[in-house]
Amino acid sequence: MFVAYFDESGTHDAKSGVFTLACYVSSAARWEKFTADWNAALRAEGITEFHMADFENRVKQFAGWDDTKADRLIARLAQIINFRVALGISLSVFVEDYCNLMVPDDAPRNGTFGSPMFSVWRAVWNRFSSIATP
Repeated sequence: MFVAYFDESGTHDAKSGVFTLACYVSSAARWEKFTADWNAALRAEGITEFHMADFENRVKQFAGWDDTKADRLIARLAQIINFRVALGISLSVFVEDYCNLMVPDDAPRNGTFGSPMFSVWRAVWNRFSSIATP
């Protein structure tokens, strides 16, 4: 059985202008090993969770980190992802461009089916389904 984890970006900040949906897929057994490896990597650096926004801005648990420490952690986490995850899918759209091309002028631009979120979700799901279906 496959298990997929999704994350989005660009919905919390109206100024972002870009919507991204990413997905990692692997077997349930590999996710168990992933979680053990991931948590061990975090513990080794004295942190309890990883949020990329906090990491990039060196806030919260990452306050005061130098580039050497940050590079070491990100390399370790990338290694875990590359070793334990079977498939990664990501898709981004410029929201304004999407709306100008795909949403009629008289349609609401924040409705479910007219939104870039729905279209991106559908595209990522279709990609996953095409790979996961024997």
